[in-house]
Amino acid sequence: MHEARLWPGGGTPGVDVPVVDVADLKSVWSIYRDREAGNPGIQFGVDLDIIRGVCSAGADVDAVTYRCAMLGMLEMLSAERLLPWRADEFFAAAAKVAATIPMQWMEAGVPQSRLPFDVDAFFEEVRKESTS
Repeated sequence: MHEARLWPGGGTPGVDVPVVDVADLKSVWSIYRDREAGNPGIQFGVDLDIIRGVCSAGADVDAVTYRCAMLGMLEMLSAERLLPWRADEFFAAAAKVAATIPMQWMEAGVPQSRLPFDVDAFFEEVRKESTS
């Protein structure tokens, strides 16, 4: 039997990812988007001290960065469903849902057949948030 490998800096595979503050998620998302805009097509990382600096005191930085990563994966895998993504109202709704939707930690280095949350429920919640 092999020992499950943790998501880098994260929790135990299959365990729920803590809910995070949407403001923290938006702040971290902005860091990545700003870096991406200045370095198109280049992979990069962001120092955790920088991420901690934009999050609220006591924020679970691992959960915030994981949820941002899952939002980024969703953006890559479901581009056609995210056409309104550029609209500020839609992003506000998507960020709020991404910060709170039930989600589990994935095992690092193991191919996954799906994202660790219900994608259809995500889009349904975003639709409800963006029309309320």
